Amino acid sequence: MEDVGRLEGDVVGVEHVRRSSSMVTTARSVSAYLGRCDRCVRPVRADLPVDKGKMTVIRCPDCNGELAAERLVVVTTTQDCDASCRGAYGRDCNCGCSGVNHARLWGMRLKSDELPESEVLEQMAALVRFYNNQVAILQRMADKEEKASRARSVAFNAWIEQGDHEELVFGILASESPRLASIKALINNNEIPHPPQVNLARYILAEEKATA
Repeated sequence: MEDVGRLEGDVVGVEHVRRSSSMVTTARSVSAYLGRCDRCVRPVRADLPVDKGKMTVIRCPDCNGELAAERLVVVTTTQDCDASCRGAYGRDCNCGCSGVNHARLWGMRLKSDELPESEVLEQMAALVRFYNNQVAILQRMADKEEKASRARSVAFNAWIEQGDHEELVFGILASESPRLASIKALINNNEIPHPPQVNLARYILAEEKATA
C-alpha cells in the first residue's frame, strides 16, 4: 500500500451508539516503527527521533541485523455527543452516553492503541467503501422514488381528464374547508383520491356552494 503521508487525527471509524452519541475512532501517526527479526524470531520496535515515512530500516537489539519496519499509528476511540448533551445545564442525561459526556464540551477518551499503519489505512478504505455504498443505496432509493413520482403524475393527469375531475380538483384546491385538507394533500402529491374521498369532496363543495 502506498505511503499517503502522516495521519493527523484522521477519522477511521464512526459507530452510532444511541440518540446523539457516537463512537469516533481517529488515527495519528507517530515516529515509532515495528518490524520482525526473522533470525531472532521476535518483534522489534524502535522509537525514532524523526519520522522516516511509512517504512524504514531498523536494527534488532539482539543480533544487530537490519530489518524492515512499518510506522505505527495511535488509534484513539472517543465517545462523542452533540451539543444538546455536552452543553447541557440540567442534571438528567437521556443521551446514549449514559452521562459520560453530560455537560462536557469534549468527548471522553475510551481507549488508545498502537497499530501498524497498513491496518489503519485498510480501516479508512473500508470506511470510504461503506459511505460510498450508503450513497449508492440512497441514490437508488431516490431514483426509485422519482420513477414512482413520474408514474403517479402520468396516472393523475389521465384521471383529471376523465369526467368532471378537472373542475373537482380546482374546487378542492380553492376550498378552505379543513375537511378537505387530506384530499388536498393527495392532489398536491399527484395522488388520485379514492372514490369515497371523491364523493365526500363533491358533497362538501356542493354544501359550500349552497351556503355561499
